[in-house]
Amino acid sequence: MSWQTALSVGIFVSTLILVIWRPKGLGIGFSAMGGAILLLTTPIVSVATIPTLIWTILANISFLLVGLITISWILQKKGVFRWLGFIIAHLNLGNGKLLFATLLILTALFSAFLTNYGSTLLFIPIVIETLVLLEFSPSKILPFIIACGWIADTSSISFTISNLVNSVAATAYNISIGRYAMVMFPISLITIGISLAVILFYFWSDIPRRYRRLNFSQQCLKIALPPGKQKQQINYDPTQLFPDNNDLFSQSVEFIENTKTYKILAKILPNDYQLKYLVSHISNGKNNLTHLSRFIFHPFLQTILFIWGIYIIVVGLTNSGLTELIKILLIQISQWGFSLAIIATGFFSAIISAVCNNLPASLINTLTIQSAPITNPNILEGMIYANIIGCAIGAKITPIGSLSTLFWFYILQQHGFDVSWKNYCLMSMVIILPILFISLVCLIIWLPGMQFS
Repeated sequence: MSWQTALSVGIFVSTLILVIWRPKGLGIGFSAMGGAILLLTTPIVSVATIPTLIWTILANISFLLVGLITISWILQKKGVFRWLGFIIAHLNLGNGKLLFATLLILTALFSAFLTNYGSTLLFIPIVIETLVLLEFSPSKILPFIIACGWIADTSSISFTISNLVNSVAATAYNISIGRYAMVMFPISLITIGISLAVILFYFWSDIPRRYRRLNFSQQCLKIALPPGKQKQQINYDPTQLFPDNNDLFSQSVEFIENTKTYKILAKILPNDYQLKYLVSHISNGKNNLTHLSRFIFHPFLQTILFIWGIYIIVVGLTNSGLTELIKILLIQISQWGFSLAIIATGFFSAIISAVCNNLPASLINTLTIQSAPITNPNILEGMIYANIIGCAIGAKITPIGSLSTLFWFYILQQHGFDVSWKNYCLMSMVIILPILFISLVCLIIWLPGMQFS
């Protein structure tokens, strides 16, 4: 092992330790960027030697995430999340398991057509609003949020637009939108069904069998979302309104700006539940730019910095010979036969994604497969799609494996939930590994029936 390889691996491992350990609350973005800056001071990587493709990918990712974060902020301030939460709660399904399955299916649809990031940023807040309005306790809400976070990624293999991982691979191999959908959409349907069954089985005892139906009239919806400017406004002190405000949602308490809104909604909900759990609030239009800046830069800036830093570190590992090692391994895997090659490639991609995020892992694996002398076209195409499945689904094993998971963690923290990395990884391995394996088996069964190009 050369000194460049040893140094690159040392910086990468040290960065991972800081990201997981987070000494004195150090943000994961600062840890990753610190490792990247340290690596840039060595001859291994320089700004000039970073490929243009990397800068393009990082710029596209950053603009996409900032755009989605801004949309999420606008919808939250306009009360859209609360309004949609009222509508879903007004369905009055009554059965907890049915509500659980319904929310998971809606999350999967969001993920398929609005990317897994959009699903996390735009739909999970609606799920929280819905469950809060239905008077679910924090311990009953948490399984719903965890399940929606998982299925957001497991359902993101449907189309090229569903996940940036899909787009990277499709662009590298000139896979058309139609060709990709023909191969992956049927597999995605089975994956969603399996995910729903596995997650429902895992959380079966934690989901309430029945829940109390609430009668929300259209008048209540109009009062909850008053149009235009509000003439009468008053700021409430949460400590005066709710002396026992020690609940799990204390971090998300918002000021209720309209006296009439507060009084009407307070009649609907129990006294000990009055509005203090509602996630969003209606903006009065003041200091919106300041609030938006705070929303983007804290805490979502950490996620954007993390992906920039980890990409640069991975470039350093590539320059140190990582790509050649992966190429040798993939060539060996391609000689194991069609089925074993797909299974091995999928799990290998999942491990790489879980350790260093699925976006750089997808790019490295895609370019490596592309440059490897794999002569069998069937095995080559199978490994390409197995890499996509492994990077999209297997990345969910760890919190840093997917950007949507990092956003999901921050949303949980904003609403008072605290899930440790250890507990998350223990749960995710039980859930994700069977789903990943079944998805790869579906690929083995389905792909030979397609016409290879």
